[in-house]
Amino acid sequence: MNKSRISASLAIILTPYVVAVNALAFDPPKQAYKAVYDMPSAKEAKAQMIIAWNGKDIGVTHAVRNGENLRIVSDFKNHRAILFMDAHKIASPVPLSAEFTEIYDVQTYKNKATKTLGSKTINGHKCHGYIFVDHGTTREIWIGDDCKVMVVSKYPGAEKNNLTLKSFDKSPADSEFNATI
Repeated sequence: MNKSRISASLAIILTPYVVAVNALAFDPPKQAYKAVYDMPSAKEAKAQMIIAWNGKDIGVTHAVRNGENLRIVSDFKNHRAILFMDAHKIASPVPLSAEFTEIYDVQTYKNKATKTLGSKTINGHKCHGYIFVDHGTTREIWIGDDCKVMVVSKYPGAEKNNLTLKSFDKSPADSEFNATI
């Protein structure tokens, strides 16, 4: 597989969920978790996004879409990240920029909100909703009061990029944070 196709696949999967913030310093979650999201796909196989946090300094974003299995292991303590393309046995360092923090720091969504949407229960989670502009696109986020993660992320007009929380685990296995192929 050529590098441009790999880059394009990565951009399609991860770009909607990564937003620049002003500083790499952030207040990481104190509780470990694993959140599994469904991502609707128009003509594609079912897609999934997994976001896991070890409760200290390691986060993993794992996306499966169009048969591509991509992971980014982010080490915030040492300011580095590694992109894994498991099917191709490729591991590549990537810059750990401020763009990675929002995935794990839901306070960023609240701080960037241009409008609050109130509260409602979604899939059994009492949530608070927020609207904000993400790289020129209006985005709607619902954060669970109980789990402190995104329960729903909506991109009006780009429904195939929406995320819906399918499951939440407060005790992810150590294997979730494996930095090997």
